[in-house]
Amino acid sequence: MISGVFMTERDSFISGIDELLKKYQQRKSEAGEKGLKEIGEANVRKDFIDQFFKILDWQTDDSREYDSESFVRGKGHVDIALKINQNPIIFIEAKKFGGVPSRFDRGVQTTLTGQKIYADWTEEERQVLNYAGMSLNVKWAILTNFEKFRLFNAKTGEIVLNIEGPNEYLERIDDFILLSKAQVMIGNINKLESRLERPDIDISFAVRRV
Repeated sequence: MISGVFMTERDSFISGIDELLKKYQQRKSEAGEKGLKEIGEANVRKDFIDQFFKILDWQTDDSREYDSESFVRGKGHVDIALKINQNPIIFIEAKKFGGVPSRFDRGVQTTLTGQKIYADWTEEERQVLNYAGMSLNVKWAILTNFEKFRLFNAKTGEIVLNIEGPNEYLERIDDFILLSKAQVMIGNINKLESRLERPDIDISFAVRRV
């Protein structure tokens, strides 16, 4: 049975994300596709990515919980670290609009058996996975520019939640709720651990087009 508290939180998340989507569409309408890509990464983070996690109840104005430029030994600074009790749980790599390639832009490689498969990761995906890989306690890594959103199980490198366009956010609201502060604190994010999200496309068809 779904509790009333959970339903109230869900409704709040839906309302907040819906408002953020309207803000994105307005910005897109005003600036056009080209103008969107000229918006700097810092402003995309401030106006959309930070706001998204604020909707999920993360204290984005508290560096003990939402740490910008968190240092990762051996790799440098990751854009954002979500922390519980000041311990990093999720690393986030933020990009500007247009800065996250489609999953189908990974290119195609041939295995030793001659099978055609997509390359494992794009450069942007590898970047955030490398940050998480240098931290033994960080299982989760996110690559996002708000337009696209990819959550990785950093221990396996697999995508467990994938959004290829803003219109998909509300369709996946129950998955996103698992990234809220309250759900992460009680470990419910681990419900996504074994999920695999594969591109919904015939690889042989894709190869013919390469």
